[in-house]
Amino acid sequence: MGAKPFYSATSHAPPEQSNAETDSPALLDVLPVLVWRSGRDARCDYFNQAWLEFTGRRLDQEVGEGWIEGVHPDDRARCVRDYRKAFDARTPFVLEYRLRHRDGEYRCIRDLGRPRFTASGEFSGYIGGCIDVTDRARAEEALRSHALRLNTVREEDRRSIALNLHDELGQALTSAKIDLSLLERAVQSRKRRPSGAHILREIRSAKRTIDKAIGGLRRIAAELRPAVLNELGLAAAIEWLVKDFERHARIKCKVALPRRFAEPDKERATALYRILQEALTNVARHAGAKTVDIALKEDQGGYVLEIRDDGVGIPEHRLKDWGSLGLTGMRERALTFDGQVAIGRGPGSGTIVTASIPRTAAPLVPT
Repeated sequence: MGAKPFYSATSHAPPEQSNAETDSPALLDVLPVLVWRSGRDARCDYFNQAWLEFTGRRLDQEVGEGWIEGVHPDDRARCVRDYRKAFDARTPFVLEYRLRHRDGEYRCIRDLGRPRFTASGEFSGYIGGCIDVTDRARAEEALRSHALRLNTVREEDRRSIALNLHDELGQALTSAKIDLSLLERAVQSRKRRPSGAHILREIRSAKRTIDKAIGGLRRIAAELRPAVLNELGLAAAIEWLVKDFERHARIKCKVALPRRFAEPDKERATALYRILQEALTNVARHAGAKTVDIALKEDQGGYVLEIRDDGVGIPEHRLKDWGSLGLTGMRERALTFDGQVAIGRGPGSGTIVTASIPRTAAPLVPT
């Protein structure tokens, strides 16, 4: 390997455990790994059959510097630089680069090279074996995309929790503290002490405020994961959520659930529930709708959740602007299971949100 001859005349002592050359072409041609060999001038003089079958090129096209043509342009300079450094030091190396396959696709290659020495200990070049690690690289990339997706969902959840705690619990507890502080000041006053009836009214007012805070806390906890989802499953949880939405938003809803329903696992059930929850929140905040239709369907591929409203409809220029309406969380929840969320305008008016989550594709979990 190498872009040009760069053998250094500087003396390098061979490793203590040098082995004689055993890399005969006949032996290397039967190996399943991609094998290359270079001489003392760092230029490649041999590629085995597996390499040639991988690249779809002839040996005369690959020898010398020809093999460099197959390395991805973005990887060439780094690949040659790191090889030269190892070659001058006579040290083993591991390189990863993209090599063009015979079908035109660039695949990720892990190249393990080591110096060669003759039986007398004289340096004679390098030999390397390459393995295709494309599938592993893709799995790692998918895993990274999945940490990112989980982080996005978690940040959305944290933001929602923080807002709810601030708006409901914060205000209620602040109000209760004010009531009790005023009562404390009145009791400590020497000029005008409050009557027993006044004290009782203030205590009762503080209790009502605290009860409101407790109710808000329970509602927030139920929104995060209602007990009905754990105990009765997704269909029952959807009915509970829709009734609660109707009561608070005063928007009429229709729910269509399958008669026979294979309950999804806990993770998928939670994802579908939260997608519906977030979609209904958007309806209440932005749609100006009078009715909402919710349908949960099951097919051979998995689960499909559809939410239709008769509101003003999402503007055309905002259909792809997920972040503007807080839709990122819905999208990322579906992507965690290789699913998707589509959003569009209804045939007449309103907005349609459709979430699809496969039944069989398990979410990637970091090991």
